[in-house]
Amino acid sequence: MTLLPNGSIGVNVKEEFTSTEGTSSRNMIIETGPPPLAARGPRRYLNLRLEPADDFSQHGGAWLRPPSGPEDDSLAIDGVPPGRYWVRADSSRGFVASISSGMTDLQHQPLVVGLGGSSSPIEITMRDAAAEIDGTIEGMATSFSEPEGTAAPGSAETSPLHVYCVPLPDSSGEFKEVLVPSNGKFGPQQLPPGTYRVLAFDRPQLELEYHNPEAMRPYEAKGLLVRVVPGQKEHLHLQLISTSE
Repeated sequence: MTLLPNGSIGVNVKEEFTSTEGTSSRNMIIETGPPPLAARGPRRYLNLRLEPADDFSQHGGAWLRPPSGPEDDSLAIDGVPPGRYWVRADSSRGFVASISSGMTDLQHQPLVVGLGGSSSPIEITMRDAAAEIDGTIEGMATSFSEPEGTAAPGSAETSPLHVYCVPLPDSSGEFKEVLVPSNGKFGPQQLPPGTYRVLAFDRPQLELEYHNPEAMRPYEAKGLLVRVVPGQKEHLHLQLISTSE
């Protein structure tokens, strides 16, 4: 038996920002303490992780390795076992316009890592020309009714409503969850350009298989179909989907 070491996958980032450098509250990465080394380049705003795509995978996820020194701004994910992985990217600046490995579109297909951790580098394009949505959820039960101002927007403890922006298959876009105050109104949210089905639920949907077209088929007659382009502002009126449905 020959044992092969787990591999290292390089990550290359191309920035196509139109504004001067800054950060946004969208998907802000929260640090619990001072970083051991000064972050530079994409390390300052980009967080990347691998999640197993197979339900019965024996392997956990993997994350970007820390820099080896103050001058190290390279990006790589080390110790990746063979398997299939969804690539999750969070950014406090702009959004992921595209992410691929070889000929594989990682926004819609999993990354396949071969024996010894062999894989083409992950190529990411970052942009900041997003759209903006806000909206109102209708059809709420009276149990959700609270005076305005009594619930802190975005607070999980006081937000029984959850909005999911699900990119359609073969569409650009980025899956996004929005926590909504119990008054049913949510303020401006940055959303990458693309075509989405926007769904509002009275409970979190922890097993929403948004990558699986068959699993999403029951929702085709629900929610709102929205297409947004860079710079667009869209106000949405959403019907609440009860988890009892």
